[in-house]
Amino acid sequence: MLRVKDVAKMLNCSQSLVRRADMKQRLGAFTIGKRGIRCHRRAVEAYMHQAAVNIPESGEQTP
Repeated sequence: MLRVKDVAKMLNCSQSLVRRADMKQRLGAFTIGKRGIRCHRRAVEAYMHQAAVNIPESGEQTP
């Protein structure tokens, strides 16, 4: 299980972005106690793979 800090480092983004409700849903995050947020490493890696697949190559036009 990864903490918010670890996930942010993997995704190269801010911790506040990881804490957003839509991002927590995409990452399959869950809470521990009142404030602790954790994500499974496999879920984060799957999100990274999915995001990499959806990036258009340079020079391609997006509609």
